Amino acid sequence: MRNFKNALIIGVVSLISVGLYGCGILQNDVSFARTVMSLLIKDRYVVRPMIDWPNLRMLDQNVGEEYSQFKSESERADYERAFISNFAKGFKAQKASLNDFCRWRVHDTSNPKLIVVAADSARNKDVICYFYIKHTGLNKKFVGMEIYVKAQAQE
Repeated sequence: MRNFKNALIIGVVSLISVGLYGCGILQNDVSFARTVMSLLIKDRYVVRPMIDWPNLRMLDQNVGEEYSQFKSESERADYERAFISNFAKGFKAQKASLNDFCRWRVHDTSNPKLIVVAADSARNKDVICYFYIKHTGLNKKFVGMEIYVKAQAQE
């Protein structure tokens, strides 16, 4: 009987540990998405290695397809700089900031290699943003962003 209780306690502790570890991984995806967005908004070129450029999709634009047309490293670096700069300018033109996103959370984990992080718009309750984080082994890459407008109830 004592061995059963010890085994049960060890099992419960193990499950809790694994559960907490899993929550930590998911929280890291939220932090990663926030960090990438913050760096893009601030026009920080240091964000470059956090992005999966050949597969990047932003809103309705297939950035990866455009990016893949450039063959030399210097052309790709120029494209990356221009993209980051234009992204930041677009945000500034809209008088937007990272604070315009609220209630950051993991939205979908059905595909463990592609985690979807969601954030609501602080300006418009009917707008939700999705950020896509690709996992390859221990590495994470930002692969895209989409904005959805929630359906309005019709009267």
